[in-house]
Amino acid sequence: MNKGVIFDLDQTIVKTEHLEALRKSGQWKQVYSKIETIKVYDGIPELLNFIKQKGIKISIVTNSPRIYCEGIVKHFNFQIENLICYHDVKFKKPNAEPILKAIGQLNLISNKNIISIGDKVDDLIASQKAGITTVGAIWDSNEIEKINQFKPDYIAHKPINIISFLNNHWAD
Repeated sequence: MNKGVIFDLDQTIVKTEHLEALRKSGQWKQVYSKIETIKVYDGIPELLNFIKQKGIKISIVTNSPRIYCEGIVKHFNFQIENLICYHDVKFKKPNAEPILKAIGQLNLISNKNIISIGDKVDDLIASQKAGITTVGAIWDSNEIEKINQFKPDYIAHKPINIISFLNNHWAD
């Protein structure tokens, strides 16, 4: 199966709002030491398992450093094929470069078989520029109004909503 789902990390897969001030001020050593305090959103493990069972490839594209992203993936034992992080690209989201790099590394051919899920308009803009389906993740977004105005292809109120979207989107 040549399909893929690209996730943003923070406030999409994991709840990291409590680390936002440290992240914004560049205190990454303190952030790394607090990875065990991060929580995964309800429904994310089920969503990731569903995607895996369907043979769909998964990538995380984040503007955060790789050591942080890898630490979270390892802490939760997420089965992710590919990570595109801060230092992996010259341009960050909302530029399409990180999304296009993920698509290339996942070896996905058709953009119509790729969905991107994010909690910020920058995630959706990057995905739209890359020519893939956009899903606004509003379960803990602080940009709900902006996402509604952007009009992504789908708006998910909970991670579990994405399962029915995927079933409908890829009904073959």
